[in-house]
Amino acid sequence: MKKSKSETLEFREQIFDFYGFTESAREFITAKSDIIVRDFSPTSGGGFWHPDKNLVELFTAQHEAAVHELSHVWWHFFRLKYPKLKKGLVLDTVRLADLNPAEYRGCEQAIVFAHGYAYGTDDWIGMYG
Repeated sequence: MKKSKSETLEFREQIFDFYGFTESAREFITAKSDIIVRDFSPTSGGGFWHPDKNLVELFTAQHEAAVHELSHVWWHFFRLKYPKLKKGLVLDTVRLADLNPAEYRGCEQAIVFAHGYAYGTDDWIGMYG
């Protein structure tokens, strides 16, 4: 179900409120990006950050995807300004990916996600693929 631009912006504000985005994060993300939601009916489906368009595109009203893609807005500009910190985060992601999930109960999903980012998945090449 397609909604108006104002309803889409209201959805972003709800995400900001529900997940505790700071005022400075809200202002930064709002100033640096636009957002579209393709379909508000389902609540799973992901999305994309399009840095060339400064656009967060959500396929659905999935909260996890909204937080993830909105966070890309901040990360995109932060990594350009602070390349040493970018390298540190990448190295930390690889270290997380290399952990044995059996040894870190409760962190299995984070390890699997990090492994996908670092080495790829069935449908994505990964950072080092």
